[in-house]
Amino acid sequence: MKKFTFNGHEIYYKNIGSGPPLIMLHNGGNDHRIWDYQIKYFKDYFEIFALDLLGYGQSDKPEIDYNIELYTQMLEFFIQSKGLDKINIIGHCIGSAISLSYALSNPEKISHMVLINIATIQTLSKGDLGKLYSLIDYSPFFKKSLTWLSSYIKLPEWAHLLSIKQQYGMYDEKDREFLDHLVKRYKNPRQFSVLLNLLLNFKSFEKLDRIENNDLLPPTFIIWGGQNKILPVTGGRIFAEKFRPDRFQIFPQGGHMIMRDCSRGINQSIFQFFQ
Repeated sequence: MKKFTFNGHEIYYKNIGSGPPLIMLHNGGNDHRIWDYQIKYFKDYFEIFALDLLGYGQSDKPEIDYNIELYTQMLEFFIQSKGLDKINIIGHCIGSAISLSYALSNPEKISHMVLINIATIQTLSKGDLGKLYSLIDYSPFFKKSLTWLSSYIKLPEWAHLLSIKQQYGMYDEKDREFLDHLVKRYKNPRQFSVLLNLLLNFKSFEKLDRIENNDLLPPTFIIWGGQNKILPVTGGRIFAEKFRPDRFQIFPQGGHMIMRDCSRGINQSIFQFFQ
């Protein structure tokens, strides 16, 4: 793993392969390892930069507010510091939101953009976390209480395993080593606190629901898991109808972690789009 410094914080990333640049951004709670199958598949065609977002994985986890603006600035800093241009980018969940947010201000920098299960207020509202976010948004007292509790909440291992299982569709995770890796990440109290803090600041994502595609934005491919319980496909369809991407594909058997439980089909579809 390599690293760079952003706002005084160290951010780690995996750099492998050769060819045009391909940036991969993971979802909240996980790290760059969700892209194991994509890294293996695409490393012969692209130079891959798979980041551990600030607050996750090996990257620093400072006690700050986490929001879409912070992560957009982080991505912009990374691209500028590396002198990258005409990048391809694949994001998942909040990684997709960060990708789209960056593209709004820097469309000329991106060659192709793949948004998997993109996190917006509208798509979140359709899933399991929607009611919790609604309560946070509605009640300042509840938000303040949860903010204070976020540094003290510790969940048992079975709760983390259940949370991970909820992210899969028709097929469970087959790689035991990866599953152990995720549980270790989830048990880190600072990483859990970061995830909760991001939910508390999720209103910063609301601009994404107002975006419509235009000639300035790069070619965009939206992918959704038909069995997604975190960001259900009903929200994905609504987003796609408004945004009008160049391509929209639903994998009926895929869950939130569609890049793992439908990896073969995902890889082939993304490669065709890049071509």
